[in-house]
Amino acid sequence: MRVDRNVATMQPKQTRLIRAPLLGTTDSSTSDDKPEDANTSRFVDPYRTDADQRTAIRQVLDDLNVSDEEGRRIFLLALEYEIGAFQQVVLEHLEPIEETGPADERLSDIAKAAKQLLDLLDAACEETRAHILQGMVNADIFNRIADTRYLASLQCEIDRLACACKTGLEIDQRQQGPVNEASRRFIDMLANVYSECFEAKPTYEPDEPFAVILQTIVEQTGLPVRFDAGFVKKTLSKTGAAD
Repeated sequence: MRVDRNVATMQPKQTRLIRAPLLGTTDSSTSDDKPEDANTSRFVDPYRTDADQRTAIRQVLDDLNVSDEEGRRIFLLALEYEIGAFQQVVLEHLEPIEETGPADERLSDIAKAAKQLLDLLDAACEETRAHILQGMVNADIFNRIADTRYLASLQCEIDRLACACKTGLEIDQRQQGPVNEASRRFIDMLANVYSECFEAKPTYEPDEPFAVILQTIVEQTGLPVRFDAGFVKKTLSKTGAAD
């Protein structure tokens, strides 16, 4: 799978230029002979989400009841500027990533089936859930107890299975170095924005706010960012926003 560093589907609309606040520290405008690199501060266009993207991301913030109305509004504004900085300061400096083989379509089928099962379990009423739990108890040769916590844990594992299959489609086919570095930068940036806007520590478990927000943003924008649990946890453990 080839990752297009120009990200043609993500071109921001023309708007006022601002300096990237988190991805650069040195102003290159004062020197004509100093080469520009990924650590050089630049003026960048903010990435403008379209109506569908903005609605999806905002809906997740509302559903999670993260912060208040003002905090969510500021988060969405900051997100557009940071994605614009990420695109122009980080993605433009990635080397092209060569294809290493065809995708395993079976992983996609498993990921879809797992997601459908999660949706069905989420929509199940209490009576249906009770029948499921009783059936699991009756079918268990070890006579283990199956309560609501057990079902919740099972749903987390199904979600992890779906993420693993989806990640396998995207990650196993490309060189890890450049993608991992770009992903670390994006996760670090988002963690800082999350911390500043919501005054909360960004942590990662499949059902926690930061994890849900990160996955939604990546899926809606199409950014080539890893968001599998192990990678994100490791990145957050090293970022100041997680302290």
